Parts: sequence; C-alpha cells; structure tokens
Amino acid sequence: MASLTNQGIAMNSMSKARLRLGQLEHALARIDDPEFGLCLNGGEPIALRRLLALPEKVLCVDCAE
Repeated sequence: MASLTNQGIAMNSMSKARLRLGQLEHALARIDDPEFGLCLNGGEPIALRRLLALPEKVLCVDCAE
C-alpha cells in the first residue's frame, strides 16, 4: 500500500512540474511582448520582484488575491 501512495505522490509532483514548465515556456514566449509584466486583470505593472521569482505569473499580487 505504501508504494501506491509514494507512486501517487510522485505522479502528482510530476504533474505539477509539467504544469509549471508549460507556464514558464509560455512566459518565455511572451517576454518580448510589450505587455509582458503587466497584470492581465488590471493592466498595472507586476512588481519586478514577483516576476523575477515567478516569471509565469500574469497577475499582480492584489489581483491574485
């Protein structure tokens, strides 16, 4: 039973990693777009610290909350 649980955890981790990789690839594709770094919801700039830590984010902290 423990191996099934470990296998489930590993599959969940791989799924999350694939999702994040897709998000990062999408961010790289948008990086030359003049609107990269602008919040998709409010249009305001996303804080540079947020983009440096999580470049895949498309919302500012206020809109993400």
